[in-house]
Amino acid sequence: MPPGVVRLVSLALAAAALAACDRVPEGLEPVPSPVAGRATVVPGQPPVVWVAGQSEGVFGDALTVVEREGTRLRLERLAGEATRFFEPAGGDGWRRMPEADVEAIVAGTPLCIEALAVGQGYLALRVFVGAACGPLR
Repeated sequence: MPPGVVRLVSLALAAAALAACDRVPEGLEPVPSPVAGRATVVPGQPPVVWVAGQSEGVFGDALTVVEREGTRLRLERLAGEATRFFEPAGGDGWRRMPEADVEAIVAGTPLCIEALAVGQGYLALRVFVGAACGPLR
């Protein structure tokens, strides 16, 4: 197997394992605040980035987002339901969306996505539907 594919598979497995360990009671998920400024790289860990934009399409293996500047990004999804989608649960909380609702996300819906930057692409970890994120200009 080519080294790039091995690295991608390793990152996907590590992200899936981390997702399985991250338990929040009652299905509510706190949203970390993305920080504006220079990205930092932690040695030995993949770079986590935040992507903000509007949905263009949500598919079984990927989702497409249009950023504010008009750039289209394709983010790969982890296998099964390991890429987690959340909807507002009132207040500051978030509730995991059922997969049927994920498939019904309409184009133009705001998304805030926590992702791993992998090579030239992105691997979506958590998707906050109806949320805007990132620095204001």
